[in-house]
Amino acid sequence: MRRIKNIYKTSILFAMLLALAVSCNEDIDKQAYVMEGTDTGGVLPDVTFLAGKNFDFGDMSNTYLSFIADAAIAGDKTFERLVISKSYNGGDTVIHQQLTPSEMPFQLDITPEDAVEGFGISTAEIAGGDYIDWMFMIEFSDPDVKFNDDALTQQFPDFRSYFVCAFDAASTTGTYQFTYSDWEHNTGTFEVVAGPGENQITLLDPLGHQAIDGNNYDLIVDIDPASGAATVATQIAWDSDNYGWGYGPISADGAGYVLSCAGTISLDLTYCVPSLGAGVCFTDGDHIEAVKQ
Repeated sequence: MRRIKNIYKTSILFAMLLALAVSCNEDIDKQAYVMEGTDTGGVLPDVTFLAGKNFDFGDMSNTYLSFIADAAIAGDKTFERLVISKSYNGGDTVIHQQLTPSEMPFQLDITPEDAVEGFGISTAEIAGGDYIDWMFMIEFSDPDVKFNDDALTQQFPDFRSYFVCAFDAASTTGTYQFTYSDWEHNTGTFEVVAGPGENQITLLDPLGHQAIDGNNYDLIVDIDPASGAATVATQIAWDSDNYGWGYGPISADGAGYVLSCAGTISLDLTYCVPSLGAGVCFTDGDHIEAVKQ
């Protein structure tokens, strides 16, 4: 595991961001944010989802993505185009569509056939648990114009679309191999068992920590039976005393996917420190990936 990480007070951070948002943009839905290299003009990108971010692998003929891409334009520093790119299962990136400012707001309705176009595959080759990464980039005609590195100035939000499938406890249980962890908790294996409740599984000490005071640091995961969407309610996940940090037990909560049809678990976790009070958490979250052996 990495060395000690910074901790922040969530409530204080949220209050600061809220104050900034109110002071910068009280009554308008869109605002032109100042960019480096210019005193006037800018864009505020936005994506509005009209349907879910994922495809339903169990109903490929009726599933689709739908969202509106929009950007407010002000001053004389407009952008030249919005480039929407995509990759399939982490492979090569191809351009899906390009939009000019005059075309926005623009609604994109994307079927599975549309999603895999350009990758040289058909929808028949898609498997449950496969994913499309969607990436957005604004291009300016002036190369010196770019976005500030500022919390309130951002590009369009990139996102991932999974081909999700219904949860099946029997095919989900077994031994899993870690393929990734931001915190480098474990590169080994862990067991997954059904329960304790309906549409729940338990990851047996997935983060690879020694037991302290009889706590084996198992993670209970709630799963949407229709989609495999996973939720990790706040629970003790490991103990900082194993590393001599002195914070005591560390809690985890988060969300992700448990895809029975693909034998994959993908979770984004936040770690907090109950001994230091509510909302005291590590600044860096943890993304973990594991595949069934």
